[in-house]
Amino acid sequence: FTTFQPSADTRVIYVSSSTGNDANDGLSPDTALRTPMRGYAQLRDGKPDWLLFRRGDTFRGGLGDWRKSGRSATERMVVGSYGPSDLPRPKFYTDGRGLVSASGGDRRAYVAFTDLHGYANERDPDSPDFNGGRDHETGVSWNSASRDSHFENLLLEYFSLNIGVGERREYDVYDITIHRCVLRNAYMPYDVGHSQGLFADRVQGLRITECVLDHNGWNEDVNKAKRTGFNQNAYLYQCRDLLVEGCVFARGSNIGLKLRSDRRGEMHDVMVRGNLFVDNLTGMSVGSDPIDGDLDAVTHERLTVRGNVFTDIGGLVNEQTMLGIGLSLKQVGDVVVEDNLYIDKVEDTNWYAIEVSTWMPLGDITVRRNIVHRWPAGEPLINGKAEDDVTMSGNLVEVSDSRFVDPDRSFARYISGHGYGNVASLVSALAEQNKAGSADALRAPAIVRHLRDGFELTPFD
Repeated sequence: FTTFQPSADTRVIYVSSSTGNDANDGLSPDTALRTPMRGYAQLRDGKPDWLLFRRGDTFRGGLGDWRKSGRSATERMVVGSYGPSDLPRPKFYTDGRGLVSASGGDRRAYVAFTDLHGYANERDPDSPDFNGGRDHETGVSWNSASRDSHFENLLLEYFSLNIGVGERREYDVYDITIHRCVLRNAYMPYDVGHSQGLFADRVQGLRITECVLDHNGWNEDVNKAKRTGFNQNAYLYQCRDLLVEGCVFARGSNIGLKLRSDRRGEMHDVMVRGNLFVDNLTGMSVGSDPIDGDLDAVTHERLTVRGNVFTDIGGLVNEQTMLGIGLSLKQVGDVVVEDNLYIDKVEDTNWYAIEVSTWMPLGDITVRRNIVHRWPAGEPLINGKAEDDVTMSGNLVEVSDSRFVDPDRSFARYISGHGYGNVASLVSALAEQNKAGSADALRAPAIVRHLRDGFELTPFD
């Protein structure tokens, strides 16, 4: 976790729904304010002030439209928590209003939101406040012209969109970090609109690290919110200088991680490294839109997919369509796919570990040192027509078990050994973790390392 340091002139404001009073000054835990809006009013724009909410407390509504900034990247404005570290995050019952938003052309910069729980109580089918789940609500909507914004250890659940960043017509959103957040159970009925766990649009300098994105884009308990191919765990559109590292992408409506660009060279300098893709219909997809995109151009350049694990991939997106691709590549150039592990695909899906769309423009693609094991398909590694367009070397495809140290390692065995029977129970444990007891053994880096070690995959930089 990130350790934020106050400056000499930092003003720390404390807010507690259980012990606070808006008549207090808010300058100590003993004189805490009661409401978020009263706390926000005490922050000074352009200063490294902190707004802290008491752990274990609950609040109604969210933080509203955020219009204040910190001083610099090393002197941020921080919105977080205080109190005993073994208590849960401050929980915001958002009542249809989202946790926090920033919109318009006014610049926001050097703000960090950390250790908060945004709960869309009106959209949770198990909540007494449930209203049918047909109203759009975004947990974090960060759409203003902004620089150096940081989101860490947030738990966001049941929104139609858990986090949305960018979504501007110009590239004026820079340097967004989303670290160790849990984004789960976003959904929207298909006749109302689309839903993603995370959506980013034209962000320059986006870092998504050690996050958990689970069961986003669908909800089997809500009418007309079943799985659809349009909803994903993460959907990143025309972002540049992008790092996705150490994340869990699990049980998405369709794709774990979707990268889309519709114009020549608009998405470039992308690293996807050390992630766990588990129980998605498609692990990862790169391409342009078949209707709105420029189908005559390479739209993604300088992409590396390295050291990831794709497991338990495949299933029905509807009653007629069976999917099961590990990595789909379309309209890409200068791409390296290396040192990935593709194991334990759902048996009823006759799909490749890697699909390359050869009927559209392609640049240089290198596929090397990947391992494909227990991946039932006629062409397990790559679709046959792509072999003439791809440089391949050192890949091991369905070789004998004797070649590996422990080829019986699997995701299911790993989490069972830690006391969890399925993905849902593992994610719930991660969602309840606090900084005092962060279980690193349950996060993607540890799981990926364990599975890769069983197949003797070398460490990656």
